[in-house]
Amino acid sequence: MLNLLIHRKNLNYLHLDYNFNLKPVKTLTTKERKKSRFGNAFHLCREILRLTKLVVDANVQFRLGNVDAFQLADGLQYTFSHVGQLTGMYRYKYRLMRQIRMCKDLKHLIYYRFNTGPVGKGPGCGFWAPMWRVWLFFLRGIVPLLERWLGNLLARQFEGRHSKVMLILCLIYRK
Repeated sequence: MLNLLIHRKNLNYLHLDYNFNLKPVKTLTTKERKKSRFGNAFHLCREILRLTKLVVDANVQFRLGNVDAFQLADGLQYTFSHVGQLTGMYRYKYRLMRQIRMCKDLKHLIYYRFNTGPVGKGPGCGFWAPMWRVWLFFLRGIVPLLERWLGNLLARQFEGRHSKVMLILCLIYRK
């Protein structure tokens, strides 16, 4: 869908790679840079897909046998507790900083209880379920907002900012 939007706007000089990075193919002119600006809906969707890809890739590595269950759990815990560093979601929905802070607090709480006694500052503990729960509830709440944002974006893209139908209706209403 993101690629369809890019090509709908005839932005052939932008490339969306498999890690959901939006890169220019060439050095862009000022006009091209202005034309290639996307809204928060596009970028937030892109960053959520990037987070999803990180989780899926970790599970794929486990299924391939490249990592064991403990490494998978550590990887998932790291991913969920460092979303602010691994993605740039907070740039497009700043309220998301609450979830990032909540996961960081959970991480500190888990490590405070885990890194005691003979363990010391040992390996990760792989306790990812509470942080996963935070992001799951975030996604449940952000879906209606994203639906509205993307609906408006697509409507504007296909109908234009000033729809001819609305203009005709306004003229009829005035008469």
